Amino acid sequence: MRESIRLLILFVAISLVILVRVGLEKDGFTTPDSIHYMNAAQGLLENGNLQYNIKGSTNTFTIWPLGYPFSIATVSHLSPFSILWNSKLVNLLWIAFTFLLLRKLYPENAFWIGLVFCMHSILDIFSYTWSEPGFMVIMLWYSIALHHFIFKPQERTEWAFQLLFSILGAFLYRYFGGFLLGVLSLFGFYFLWKRKWKEVALLIGIAVGVIGFIICYFWFVRQHTGYYSGTTRIPADEPFFYLLKNLFQTQLNEVLLIRKLTFNKVDIVAIGFLLVQIIVMFGALHRIKKVVGWRELLAPTAKDSLPMTIAFVGACYWLTMVILRFFMKFDMFDFRLLTPATFLFLISIHSYLAAEHRYSLLQRVQKPITLLYIIALAHGLYKKQLLLLIVG
Repeated sequence: MRESIRLLILFVAISLVILVRVGLEKDGFTTPDSIHYMNAAQGLLENGNLQYNIKGSTNTFTIWPLGYPFSIATVSHLSPFSILWNSKLVNLLWIAFTFLLLRKLYPENAFWIGLVFCMHSILDIFSYTWSEPGFMVIMLWYSIALHHFIFKPQERTEWAFQLLFSILGAFLYRYFGGFLLGVLSLFGFYFLWKRKWKEVALLIGIAVGVIGFIICYFWFVRQHTGYYSGTTRIPADEPFFYLLKNLFQTQLNEVLLIRKLTFNKVDIVAIGFLLVQIIVMFGALHRIKKVVGWRELLAPTAKDSLPMTIAFVGACYWLTMVILRFFMKFDMFDFRLLTPATFLFLISIHSYLAAEHRYSLLQRVQKPITLLYIIALAHGLYKKQLLLLIVG
């Protein structure tokens, strides 16, 4: 079967799972944040501004950046569906965009890399009406642009523009996206040390563009709310070891592909899936060890620069987010905070194994690990409402 057909089948399967689980869930995979996003999109459609009413109170959408509601409003302008379903359509479009990127970068193994969307926390993220799906994909775009800027010197001007737009896009989806400029500054110091003045000038231009845009944006927010980011920020007041325990538990669940563990009660199903994953992973490792020269094949080479860059950006996100949460109070550690890093790490691992010279290794592990992802995708439909619908 052609890779494009396999990728299309995977996209349709993931889309159907997301749409079915959203339709069966009473709240449609929404949270209080989601209500603000959808109301802001409705305000943009009806009034052309960021004001909207909730329970008789007029709100201005500034606590979060406007990128996601603007995306929902744009799709809603072109679509006959409700705001809720259009918000899900935006998420599916981000998946489609990712698949197109993967098809271009890895024409022979795009399906293998696209399987990461079946992982339980990634599937959940793309089911909710949240800004994280777009933010995660933009971070992947940024990682690719960063890699090409560094390793394709003849095309640096083109990729400099892509870096600029990807940072602005990430910021417009989540204020935290501005951290990508900090990641870029690390390479600015490297080029400065190497005295590569053209590259330094390009990076300074990107920094000026991003900082200028952020200043103008926050000035706009300040004019409407009195705060630079729509609300006040307070320091973290939880005990250090409480945060550390919560981080450990959340990170453990980010390693699991099928179902997360609950730590306040025994979940037999989750433990069973954990054992299945451990058995399959150890079996895959055993199959790898049967390949002659497997250690040499797994060793990193210059050809692995792209997956290593993607992993580096993921590590920068994880480290920055964790440090920030220990000093500032916002959402507790959960999949919403850490899954963006997991997404990049999984893309990196899959693309690392997809390297042409590791074909013999990938052949050994692809089928059993693909089975794990298929189980994870099927588990995404594990809803009491679906069972009742089938039975009744």
